Amino acid sequence: MNVFISHAATDRAFAQRLASALKEHDIDVWSAAEIRPGDNFAKAITDAVSRADVIIPILSRASAGSPAVTAEIAMAVASRLEGGRKRIVPVLADRSVEAPFFLRDLQWVDLSDDEKFSHNLAKLLSGLPSDQSLGSDETQSLKRRGEWLRLQRVVLEAESEAMEIGLRRQFRYITRTLVAASVVGLLGVLGFAALRKFGGAKDSISVAFSILSFIGGALMGPMLHYFWQGRRGDE
Repeated sequence: MNVFISHAATDRAFAQRLASALKEHDIDVWSAAEIRPGDNFAKAITDAVSRADVIIPILSRASAGSPAVTAEIAMAVASRLEGGRKRIVPVLADRSVEAPFFLRDLQWVDLSDDEKFSHNLAKLLSGLPSDQSLGSDETQSLKRRGEWLRLQRVVLEAESEAMEIGLRRQFRYITRTLVAASVVGLLGVLGFAALRKFGGAKDSISVAFSILSFIGGALMGPMLHYFWQGRRGDE
């Protein structure tokens, strides 16, 4: 289990004391004190919050006005709102402060003096999830991810099938239109040739007849399409 301790700079001694107490119970603890010189501070904090199973914000006068602590708690709260399994366990280091409004629905642990620290540490430990429950949460998360991936695959298959059906319809429409236009156009050409041969009309009339025949073929295509679709169904 990974625990992230969020604290203000002036609360470092308290954070280190808490970290040492947790490590005695074989708990992996990370705080800003782990950042080495030259490390990217923002990236180190973000990565640590992402890895953590439990976030312990230390509530004090200093942390109440610390933008860094507020940002760290906000990341943890956002993870919970998105369905994450991070547990937030506020620890009170100063009795004179109140929890931020976005933590007031969570039960905190009072470690504000030496007596309370010794007495309530066991209460804090009891509020931390066990490795077994974390494993169960991870399994459930993987199951939900698998179900989501299967749903995505079904949607993609349906979209692919719909696209294929649409392409087949478009192909049939174009084919029928071209066939109808070709047939009527051919009739026009044959009519033009017959008129020229037998001299039954002037050339201009023959040409006009041919043009009108081609136009009629183009218009007849869509009509034949809808007629065949109604008679045969949309295959």
